[in-house]
Amino acid sequence: MPSIAYLCGTKGYRAFGPTDKTLPGSETAVIELTRHWAAKGNDVTVFALTTPQVSDGVKWQKASTFDPQQYYDVVILWRQAGFNMFNEFPDLKRGLLVMDFHDGGFDTQRFVANPLSRAVERLFVKSRFQRTLFNNIADDRRFVIIPNGIRTGIFDSIRNIKREPHRFNFSSQYDRGLEPFLRYAWPRIIEEWPDAELHVYYGQFGKPDALARINQLMRQPGVHDHGKVDLQTIAREKYQSAFHVYLCTVPEIDCISVRESALAGCIPILTNNYVFTERYGIKIDGDPNEESTQVAAVKAILSMSYSQIAVIRREGLKSPTIVDWSSVADSWLEAMSTLKN
Repeated sequence: MPSIAYLCGTKGYRAFGPTDKTLPGSETAVIELTRHWAAKGNDVTVFALTTPQVSDGVKWQKASTFDPQQYYDVVILWRQAGFNMFNEFPDLKRGLLVMDFHDGGFDTQRFVANPLSRAVERLFVKSRFQRTLFNNIADDRRFVIIPNGIRTGIFDSIRNIKREPHRFNFSSQYDRGLEPFLRYAWPRIIEEWPDAELHVYYGQFGKPDALARINQLMRQPGVHDHGKVDLQTIAREKYQSAFHVYLCTVPEIDCISVRESALAGCIPILTNNYVFTERYGIKIDGDPNEESTQVAAVKAILSMSYSQIAVIRREGLKSPTIVDWSSVADSWLEAMSTLKN
């Protein structure tokens, strides 16, 4: 079976490992992909800011111990940090070389300007939208579009929870659209539905001045700030909530969270921007920073009858965007196998 090395860099991102429970999607992808590959008999090593260990058959090693003379059939560069390692070891022994992109804000101009970028045989992105960010690379054949997966097992284990019709959740970084929703939309919702609740998850990330404004706005009636929690808690919340509000203000390139919500029957309320044109949910046109867009979202929510909500919820459960990590890992293996042959 092939040997696979995942190079996650010696600096630039947080330390992480296979036992962490509150990781963002980019780190979760490394853990889920590699453990599924190892389960199929592949020899998999992750080089990262981590504690050396073997977990689910995957060897986790400190990135600083990477030996460029050790041959691997496939080397995967994870985000900018992985590409930086390749810059340090451009002559590393390897077969196929690919890169795993997770960041909407990735500097594509700088990447393409680096001559070493031409040695990367395929660029793995999460959506058609993310591919458009590389407008300086015309050849579509260099790209492989595979979304991240969903840990469906956690959601399958949580059912028969009573859903509250006026319960909302926001489960992303607070600087990705929470402030305009709290400022413009929530006062209107709470006026129409005095029993409404907004449960906020993820944690205090962002600029201090913005966080100060958000914290002030979260003092409104019905708002509950839970901070960063594990996926089990998030999954329960999505079964309890009727709506997942995510009028995102940044160029998301995948968004596992809204696909999890569709799986749990929690209707995503989204803008018609970025990757969200490819995701299931109620789509609102316009700039989410603008009051008019937030007002349109409120009108869309309040105008839905219970029967319409039930139909939307059932359709979400059938969304082709709901894919588990096993299927995603298989798609990666198939793509890499095709490229090697």
